[in-house]
Amino acid sequence: MLHFCCFFRNGDDVQKLSIVQNLPTLYQFEPNATVNRILPKIQQELPGSSSEFNIAAAKIFQTLIQKKVPVNLLTSILQGIDSKDPLVATTWIETLLEVINYLTENQIKNEVLKWAVQKSVPTKSSLYRVASCHVLGRCAIHPKVQSIDVKSTILPLVQSLAQDVSYEVRACMAGQLANIAQGLNNPGLIKTNLLPSVVELAKDANGIVRSSAIVAIAQLLQHLATDTKQEVIIPLFKELCNQSSDDNEPYYPVLAREYGKYMVGLQNILSQPDGLWFLTFFKVLSSKGLGTNKGDSGDPTQGVYCRHFCAQSLPAVTTFTLARVSNSMDIWYSVFRDLAADPCYIVRKSVGGCLHEIVGILGVQCRMIKSDIVRLLRDDADDVLYMVIPKLGITLETLANYGLLSKEASTQTSLEIGRAVLKCHMELSKGVNWRMQTDLLSQLEHLPNCFPSDFIHQHFTPIIFAILGDQKAKPVKAQAARLLLVFLKYNIKEIQRKWIRENLMNRLYLSTSCYTRHIFVKMCESAMNVFSRRYFKEYFFLPLLSYLEDKVSNVRLSTVKILPQMKGVLGNEDKALMQSFDNMVKKLDLTEKDKDVITTLKCSMKKIQSRQYDCTKPDAIAEDKQKQEEEDKIAQGKIVANVKLLEGLGFSSSKAPSESRAPKPPANYPSRTMGSSRNVPSFG
Repeated sequence: MLHFCCFFRNGDDVQKLSIVQNLPTLYQFEPNATVNRILPKIQQELPGSSSEFNIAAAKIFQTLIQKKVPVNLLTSILQGIDSKDPLVATTWIETLLEVINYLTENQIKNEVLKWAVQKSVPTKSSLYRVASCHVLGRCAIHPKVQSIDVKSTILPLVQSLAQDVSYEVRACMAGQLANIAQGLNNPGLIKTNLLPSVVELAKDANGIVRSSAIVAIAQLLQHLATDTKQEVIIPLFKELCNQSSDDNEPYYPVLAREYGKYMVGLQNILSQPDGLWFLTFFKVLSSKGLGTNKGDSGDPTQGVYCRHFCAQSLPAVTTFTLARVSNSMDIWYSVFRDLAADPCYIVRKSVGGCLHEIVGILGVQCRMIKSDIVRLLRDDADDVLYMVIPKLGITLETLANYGLLSKEASTQTSLEIGRAVLKCHMELSKGVNWRMQTDLLSQLEHLPNCFPSDFIHQHFTPIIFAILGDQKAKPVKAQAARLLLVFLKYNIKEIQRKWIRENLMNRLYLSTSCYTRHIFVKMCESAMNVFSRRYFKEYFFLPLLSYLEDKVSNVRLSTVKILPQMKGVLGNEDKALMQSFDNMVKKLDLTEKDKDVITTLKCSMKKIQSRQYDCTKPDAIAEDKQKQEEEDKIAQGKIVANVKLLEGLGFSSSKAPSESRAPKPPANYPSRTMGSSRNVPSFG
């Protein structure tokens, strides 16, 4: 430790910097010496040190304060803020803001607030006055600061800074008003002491200040009383909206971004005419930059941003419309339709990102946006598809829950949405984003809950089989194989199930390509999760076990890795399979020459001995029993829902898995038979 102290006296900047950066480690091993000897030296060196040294010290001091090191570092932070170097001063200001919550009540009142008072006077530079705004906001919500302290000490400074000559300071203070209101925690105090500043900032001559005020009011709504909202906020917000519409104000994108929050916050107190006004003005915002509104000659980029934020607000606007002005759904739909078909892909992308929420909020009325869902799925822009795909399964499940799709019978809607999903798949197949292709295939596991098995077998199964023969990435092929297993499980016709099983065996298990045979191993690993142990043992166990004799070491290696899972599916009644398993493992142990396979085999045998995949656990038995019951019902021709995928969805409890006798397939959807040799269907 003496060695480090000598470095601080005689060392160069690089050595000093190294010591500062390693302070947390030094404190961990030598806490007393670090606190008593090294930290005082560092604090002594700070005022005359380089910018790099100050910046490094600021970051380390933040870490030490958060670890509650028993030494007063706040004084050094406040001194560092007075640096003449703006970069150093800004760094120390950021450090102060980050550590405020870790300071004691005395430090807040006696040092931090005192500093804020000194730096908020008009004679100080705007950098310090802006910093004071941030500090006041953080102090107001400090757990140890009482509302009486906020009123007596912080509020006068807030009122002064809200009238500062610099628009930057006024805008920054507006951004902290929500924290001040939270600290006051009294609607009466907020109305009498804070609301006048809010109104003044909202009517400021500078557009940036008004933008900050719009954001602040949206955050303040939860702290305001009902009468304040009705008498002050609603008229003020209308005035801001009209001003942005008439004068083409530059803050209307901010207005669009916060519009949903205003609708939610004011929803319960708006009258019917006011609710209709809010919805009508949202329609105006949603068409900004398209040349359809008066005064649309401004920056087209601002118009794109505005429509983008309107698209993001659609879930909140949908909730508001259904709750307050349900008889004006035609206005809402015109907004949604235009945004979903916007000429800019950024806007359509935003609609796609919240499509699943909108469908869920609409409920039974989701039928009205069917054509828009189809159009989004058929979009030519990959960025739009990338937003729709991750929640596609939830969207389809919701449509099925409200009757737009059905797993009992095919409809024209099923055909339109099914074709759109396939068009989406084809667009992705043209690109190289294999992760998104894999994600789409995983979302298609929801199809058996939304479409009849005949429909899936006719339109989707051939397409997915084609993936197995394409030059696709391995994760895509592995997910395609898993998807086929899901189709296999929930198909209600034995002849179609047999066709899928035989094609899987012919294309994967009997393939001459070791790459494809490795996909078969991955598929069998998925089969253990999809099917019951009984089904897996009947159709997959022995073919997979035979891969222990494969001529390619990588195939043997991948098979050896899942030996513990294979052993776990065997019960006491499976004596023949158990004997085959033991014989193959012993043979491999005696004949294997590949080092990786030998090492992996030893690891797998240890896992088998530890019974890591024990099938006799109560949870495993219950899950396997449920799978067997599902398979028995499907074998009888009954339609069974994939309950596991429904878990976590809001409507899973309201619509239990249906079990009904399978209907006869419509004439326009002939079932695929074992001997079918038709080409893969294509859709226009």
